[in-house]
Amino acid sequence: TFANLCETVWSELMKLSRKHRSGCLSIVQDRYDVSNPLKASTHAGRGAGLRRNITKDSLIPKDFRSDFMKISENKKDLYEILIAFMHESSKKIKNTMILITSKSEVLSNQTGLHLPHVTT
Repeated sequence: TFANLCETVWSELMKLSRKHRSGCLSIVQDRYDVSNPLKASTHAGRGAGLRRNITKDSLIPKDFRSDFMKISENKKDLYEILIAFMHESSKKIKNTMILITSKSEVLSNQTGLHLPHVTT
């Protein structure tokens, strides 16, 4: 499921964080803006895939790499699920500040931390 994928990604990030012991982990994601002409033309050259509506409980499709990831809306939905999972999971981590970009804001595991919105 996509929830299992989220757990795997989170586990790998935590391993890297412990290895480097920096005290701060910043997770920055690329925004898949389907209205961006440059991205649209690049993605058009990769061929068409199938648009899917997913939740964290959805099974990962067999064509995940070859078809699913070709569709910008699929990636956008995947990243939203992943970010929500990482933000909730990060609240359990007390010894490392975790910052996660989400659309135009920065999420943190630190209570009361107010960060400016990200501009593009």
